[in-house]
Amino acid sequence: MPRSGEALRTTKDTIPASTALTPTVTTVGTYFSISVADASVQAGAVFYIPAQSATRKIKSMNVPIGGASPTEGQLETAFGSDVTADATVAIIPQQDAKLLKWSASPVSAGSLIVNGVTYNADLSDNREAAAEALVAGTGFISVPVLDATTHTATITWTLF
Repeated sequence: MPRSGEALRTTKDTIPASTALTPTVTTVGTYFSISVADASVQAGAVFYIPAQSATRKIKSMNVPIGGASPTEGQLETAFGSDVTADATVAIIPQQDAKLLKWSASPVSAGSLIVNGVTYNADLSDNREAAAEALVAGTGFISVPVLDATTHTATITWTLF
């Protein structure tokens, strides 16, 4: 059953909001490793790198022989530049990354930035998955990055 949310945002973060990730993350192309296993790092979850204003979905995890917790995996696509161990990394857990639709609009005069595109006070942005995805729970849309640091934004979202 779909879950919905609504919030006022005055920060730079993802829709839905990300949470800090304790282990360090490094990437080389689409491959990544984390310093210590973390249950939230699993296929379908999304890494958010604030310095790059970018999100990437985790495609798979490499489970070691013997069943130890995985610390390596692959992303669907690479970040613009490789992530180093000193980077701040957040995560959108797999259950919260099943995004069906979202919208964002400025509350007052000013602008907001969604995925690098600036929207003035009289404009907003939104995305919605195809109707088949809404029923089947597949074909989710990408988690966007919203920068509302200069003006408050109203955001809504629906998760599968």
